[in-house]
Amino acid sequence: RQTHSQMVTRHEVACCAVPAWLEQFRRVTFPTRLIPLSNEFVEYLRAEGPLVLPSTTTVKQPEKSQLSDDEEFDNAKPVDENEVDSDEEVQPARPARRAEASAVSFPELEQAICDTISEFEGAALVKLNWSSPKDAVWLLPHHTLKCTDAADVFLLLKASDNVTTDLDHPFDLCVDNDDLSPAPTFTPTLCLRKWYSLTPSMEFRCFVKSKTLVAICQRFPAYHRYLTDLQASIEQAISTFATSAILPHFSLENYVFDVYVTRTLRVKLVDFGCFGEPTNPILFTWEELQQMSPNTSMTFRLVGKEAVSAITPAASMYYGLPDDLLNMDAQTVERMIAKMSEMPHS
Repeated sequence: RQTHSQMVTRHEVACCAVPAWLEQFRRVTFPTRLIPLSNEFVEYLRAEGPLVLPSTTTVKQPEKSQLSDDEEFDNAKPVDENEVDSDEEVQPARPARRAEASAVSFPELEQAICDTISEFEGAALVKLNWSSPKDAVWLLPHHTLKCTDAADVFLLLKASDNVTTDLDHPFDLCVDNDDLSPAPTFTPTLCLRKWYSLTPSMEFRCFVKSKTLVAICQRFPAYHRYLTDLQASIEQAISTFATSAILPHFSLENYVFDVYVTRTLRVKLVDFGCFGEPTNPILFTWEELQQMSPNTSMTFRLVGKEAVSAITPAASMYYGLPDDLLNMDAQTVERMIAKMSEMPHS
């Protein structure tokens, strides 16, 4: 059960939205473009009914050759906000994936998406103010948030429940949600981030309490022996990065931020989150984190070899499964297995 001390305020949620922090931290995060969404497109995303995608007309830009993450970071140049690379040879666009023919279209948004993807060398990661449509990636062939054209972006946004939560329920779990004061206003915004082929084991979640880094853990819990060998170096790299680039500048006292560490121990900011539900504490509990003192040494937690059998499947494994299957109780599953075992084998 969530306690009062673990709940966050609407102000804290608002501060963790990408448009709220991007400009201040642009130099230490991945190249990102913000595209405000029109009321018409937001209403299209909210609309119930069959999955109908907007018609798309722009041609698809070919992806440029992908470097490793370290090579791209080391060779990265400052991005000019006013320049878009449009010199690449274009290829015919693949047909947009849609459940049925659609007369709706959003040409200005489509063009902005295609311009950004072209600027980002052919691929971008998509999210809204707070959440990514990771619950819809099963609809794309590569099962990732990598979008190479506007049709990919439209498909993920329209099919995602996470997107609906961002639009309509971002403050529902806040401790002050019942206050008479109005909730903070925000502009629904498409956040496109340059796509990199990152190694999930090198992403880490960092917990800040009273403007002090009190804990770090793996973002995706899985045992990797090499992380144990690198633990001291990774801890030092993240601590140095936090002290210089994050802690003096972010406005909240308590919060969470995610980082990516390259093989050369360069650190990049990924995102901010609230210090409390619904942020996932992963290898900690919120009760444990609440009891940590900023005056004690920082805790860095990795998945140990002995804990491998206790790790539960990632939530992404369940995306795309029918609701009937997800909501089955144990007895129903057992009866299905028994029935299948009685079936004759061919």
